[in-house]
Amino acid sequence: MKRDKVVFRVDINANQGLGHYKRCYVLAQHFLMQGWKVYFLMECPCPNADIKTTGINFRYLFDTKNTNAKLTQTEDAIKTLEILKSLTDISCVIVDNYHLDFVWEKALKQQGYFVGAIDDYHDREHCCDLKISDNDANCFEGELGHSMVLLTGLEYVLISSDHCGVPAKKSNKINNILITYGASDLTNETLKALSCIEYLIRSKSIENDVCINVVLGPLDSKGIEKKNFPLIKNLLVYRSPDGLIDLISQADLVFTAGGNTLIECIALRRPTIVTVTADNQQSITDKLQCLDVITVSGQSKSVSWKTLVNNFLEVADRTTPIIEAMERMSLIDCLGAERVYQKIRSLTR
Repeated sequence: MKRDKVVFRVDINANQGLGHYKRCYVLAQHFLMQGWKVYFLMECPCPNADIKTTGINFRYLFDTKNTNAKLTQTEDAIKTLEILKSLTDISCVIVDNYHLDFVWEKALKQQGYFVGAIDDYHDREHCCDLKISDNDANCFEGELGHSMVLLTGLEYVLISSDHCGVPAKKSNKINNILITYGASDLTNETLKALSCIEYLIRSKSIENDVCINVVLGPLDSKGIEKKNFPLIKNLLVYRSPDGLIDLISQADLVFTAGGNTLIECIALRRPTIVTVTADNQQSITDKLQCLDVITVSGQSKSVSWKTLVNNFLEVADRTTPIIEAMERMSLIDCLGAERVYQKIRSLTR
């Protein structure tokens, strides 16, 4: 019996981080459960990323791990089409890549492929059959004349069902803080957060035995030396742990960016202080801030450790009301990937 095949065009690098891969992997599991053969087509192997790969067949535009080649969208599409033709009978191609949009998608559609695009930017034009975004009405004006299906909003968030059913920890005191700023933390937000914690300990706003968990991503070349933060007695540093669910669930407060980890925090109903480290994060953080379920520090270039201190003092006494508000709203039900799979299945039959 011939199996349906789906190809995800996704990359891992310092600029794009791991979020694209993670949400593609979550969606891929639903294809795998229904017997599809799943391929991930990447620019090149990522030597440092400790990623989940179960059930995935990998193909690469380049075999070398450290290629310096910078392909145009047209060149990328040509290489992609060569690989797609070698795989034969591909039912669907899904792209999640900030460097590939209308031009790349049009090239694939002209060859008869069904193309789905995952994108959290609001101002990138697409030429695809299906567009998926966690941002409501995330549609570029120029796309309105195209025939595409839009799946937008938090109900289509691509997050693992493992986040469902985890009880929300409530505490009137902050005893556990998680600091995690993605795969690479190019703007040094982790050091700002640790400096904030040291000030809070020095000013006796928190005890020096508060548990501080720091997660460094696989593409973050900087290390954290505990000796540089002598006031923090209970500092634990993790390098690329296998998932964040346990660390997030244990935290009374999380310092993070506005990417995939923020979505995990909302699903697990954890109070969160968010720094916007990339333009594509602005829309979702604005939406969640309007709902009063997160505290936004601002764009990274304007955020200092003093900003984070003020944010902490604002949120420290109202963590329980924030958690209860998230429980009432039920913002993320972890069924987004199943909804997306079912829609793709119906469109490609």
